[in-house]
Amino acid sequence: MKVQIAVTMGLAAILAACSPGPSAPKFANGKDEVANQIHAQILVEKRLREPASAQYGSLAVADIGLKTVVCGDVNAKNGFGGYTGPKRFIAMDERAVFAADLSAEEFAKLWAANCPP
Repeated sequence: MKVQIAVTMGLAAILAACSPGPSAPKFANGKDEVANQIHAQILVEKRLREPASAQYGSLAVADIGLKTVVCGDVNAKNGFGGYTGPKRFIAMDERAVFAADLSAEEFAKLWAANCPP
């Protein structure tokens, strides 16, 4: 009896370890502004050299049709350990786009089309 319980518990532990973890959070269109901000921060931090150093300025959440967009700025450490100064970003479609990723004109158009004034 004790052996059977031990085997059952052991198998349960193995199955629990093999099961996939929770799926990555997604934007919750029109649902929860805080959850959307947190998801945007996760997307932004995936792109940073030192994610733990991220300091966020204002974050704005906008629902545009069926898509949720989070616009804001982040200051984080660079490879030399110094802070870079606030950098604008737009998080949407499960990715974060920084101003440096596009030309100034392209990013300005994207910001104007998606971010609250």
